[in-house]
Amino acid sequence: MSGVCPQLAARVCLVAAVMWLISLTTHAQPADVDASPPSPTQTPAVAEPVAQPLIVRELSVFVLDRFGTLANNERDYGSTLFNGAYRRRPPETGKPLSTPMPLGLLTFDGPLDVPRHLRLELPGQDDAPQDKGRFLGHWPKTQAQARVLEWHDLRAAGPDERSPTVSAGHWLVPLRQNNARTRLTTRGNTDRFLAYDVSIAMAPPVLIAPGQTNALTLHANTEFGPNAGGEVLVIDQDRIGVAWKWAKVGPEEKITVELGQLKSNGQPLKELDQRLRDRGFNDAEISVALSIVQRLTVEKWGMSAVCILDKPAMDALLPLTIEPPADRVERIGLVVLTNIDPDINHTIDQFIAQLGSDEWAVRNASQIALIDLGRAAIERVQAYRGHADPEVAYRVQQIIEAFELRYQDSDEAAE
Repeated sequence: MSGVCPQLAARVCLVAAVMWLISLTTHAQPADVDASPPSPTQTPAVAEPVAQPLIVRELSVFVLDRFGTLANNERDYGSTLFNGAYRRRPPETGKPLSTPMPLGLLTFDGPLDVPRHLRLELPGQDDAPQDKGRFLGHWPKTQAQARVLEWHDLRAAGPDERSPTVSAGHWLVPLRQNNARTRLTTRGNTDRFLAYDVSIAMAPPVLIAPGQTNALTLHANTEFGPNAGGEVLVIDQDRIGVAWKWAKVGPEEKITVELGQLKSNGQPLKELDQRLRDRGFNDAEISVALSIVQRLTVEKWGMSAVCILDKPAMDALLPLTIEPPADRVERIGLVVLTNIDPDINHTIDQFIAQLGSDEWAVRNASQIALIDLGRAAIERVQAYRGHADPEVAYRVQQIIEAFELRYQDSDEAAE
């Protein structure tokens, strides 16, 4: 028996083990139920990635002469768009390709997951006369009417779709190299921006009039519409240098700006730069816009102002439609008001008197300044036709001929 008992014991143990395994299987929980508590080191579920929004940004510059009614008047300057763009405005002469012209820029930030349709329009009748404004140029090329500009089937550009070549020093190059913006294509034309050139009938958003001695009064211009007023930068460039001041004009208030309190230190456009950055515009876009503003204000003789138009003002001035809609649209317009000096007639008379200076440099600079003043100087310059001083009479005639060439076939032409 002593030899059998160990074998029997082993069999008994084996049967017991099998029965134990069967009991575990019988009472096991369903496979989809986790009876054990979660491990402290268990990896949490990964959240679905949040879709990047599509943001459309527009930054436009309008130049409005105090003595005119049409912003970006096609008689005031020529086009510096590159040759591949559509242009009605005659090309600019005598300025380098690095000089941008007043225009509007639209960029896309984010995925163009589906083709978009973008439409800009000038309010009013399609057959309105040219003195009410019209589109004068655009890029990329698309279908356009005088008062309607539409880009169809805007989509993300593929790696093999290229932009047309422009000169290395052209002002469009930084915009094209702006990698923070989506490359887009339409009708076989590819770039990182949409550009448009428009002349538009506009009343000044802010009226600037002489105040008390050595002061200006600023108030919202109701003729502009319900969005008149806003932030205004007043700039005065004279022989001494540039002076400037920011002001905020409410719809129903008048602001007095003491000319003696204008800042004469720092950079007047630095705060404007920061305001644009706060709205999401980047170096390439801001550089183009501010180079236009600087040339017309800081670098130009006389007093001027820059008014900031927010999105509601832009929507009323130049309605924009995007289908399907973008997730967000930012629109900023910069209106440069020129020749706002309340004492401008006295300044014009001084320039006319200096046409007879003994110094050639003074005579020449005065002649150039009067031509630059444009509409503001026409009437007073005409009064000096046939002046007794032959030098003055000669230069006055040259100025009048320059006006006639600029404003030919226009009611503004010198007679």
